[in-house]
Amino acid sequence: MVPARLAPSVLSVSVAFFLAFTVGCGKGDDKPSAASAAASASAAPAPSASAVPATSGSSAAKPAAAGASYAGDFESKAGTLYLPESKEFQGVKKVDFESKAALGAGKIELAVDAQGTVSGTVSGALGDLMIAGRSEAGRVTATLKPTTGTDGFYGTLLAEPSPSGELVGTLSASGARSNVLREAELKLAKK
Repeated sequence: MVPARLAPSVLSVSVAFFLAFTVGCGKGDDKPSAASAAASASAAPAPSASAVPATSGSSAAKPAAAGASYAGDFESKAGTLYLPESKEFQGVKKVDFESKAALGAGKIELAVDAQGTVSGTVSGALGDLMIAGRSEAGRVTATLKPTTGTDGFYGTLLAEPSPSGELVGTLSASGARSNVLREAELKLAKK
């Protein structure tokens, strides 16, 4: 018995094998060549994500609404840097660099348009930054960069809708020289 999740891929391979067998068998041939059957089977399209049935019990969160705007405050704090202990990183040394720059309060505003494009601004401790990204299935992913010049903070923003309709996530940023790391938790209310 084939599990229901695997059925689309098994069906695709079976159909591809059948087609390879019937097309590969010309007059006078008793069997398709092994090479043509293998090539056809490997060329079969993989099942799309929509072919896999959704599981029940999914989150009750509402997606980030198209045409919606969100705003909120955040508190940036010192970020952490992790270096793997593998052989490739043995020669890399972290410099203990303490900086009080970009610690503290900030404000964020962002909007999601009808096509899922995310835009917005950040102000406060991290400086003036612009937000550019996408919203798909309610999840917001975006990049941050200075609104002017190149000597500022760059980073990422990841947020998902909560059951109450707020966007909840994290902001991670680094100075242009990558020597100052900052992070913040986000809770953005719908405007």
